[in-house]
Amino acid sequence: LITTVPIAGHTIKYDAVMCTTNNIAPFDKIKIFTDTYNMANVTIGRNMFGSVDLKTLCVALFGVQDWEVPVSTYLSFIKLKAERSYDKVPTSIMGKYSALDSLYNDSLLELLSSKVTPELEEVINLQNEAIRVFGEAEIKGVRRDLEIFDMMYSHYTTLMSSEKDAMRKMVEPWYREKLDKLIQDNTKKKKPYTMQEMMDMVFNPSSALQKQSIVFEYFKCPVIKRGKPK
Repeated sequence: LITTVPIAGHTIKYDAVMCTTNNIAPFDKIKIFTDTYNMANVTIGRNMFGSVDLKTLCVALFGVQDWEVPVSTYLSFIKLKAERSYDKVPTSIMGKYSALDSLYNDSLLELLSSKVTPELEEVINLQNEAIRVFGEAEIKGVRRDLEIFDMMYSHYTTLMSSEKDAMRKMVEPWYREKLDKLIQDNTKKKKPYTMQEMMDMVFNPSSALQKQSIVFEYFKCPVIKRGKPK
């Protein structure tokens, strides 16, 4: 059926890849209509509900209950976490779960389709084309030149190290104070951190809390508006 009738799904690439790896149908023969995950990203976005996963959207938009609760409840009775997989759940439970998955995804598709403008449709169509490209890459793998990859990785590592050093110099007093304190505390530990580990702990450009501290405490930038984290 999936090779003759175009299908829609939420993160449809995963479903299509699973069908292929389980020998249900070749990936290039599966007819994909659209992905409601991509549609939700484009039409609604993550800010409204904090996520665009299927259950979050359907619970918020249609007022339904999370239909995965019976599945997770059943799995919670299995003592070993490693054995908690869907194939352990009785068909009576998984059948209803799968049916509701399809039902609510169909309702979501209808709702999102009403929000798609011609401009957004172009974006969604482009994303749908990418599904096939990335799906085939996931199944077949991607060839890479290890020599070029190593060269690029080395260059990127050096560049990032240089950028981190430059950023540290911008906040030298803030950075030095926190590093000195960590060095003092480190002497009391049974397994002390290395100097590099401490430097990374004190200054991590990926840390939202550190960036907040630098911007508002060190640089004294004014707080214009406060809101809940998204």
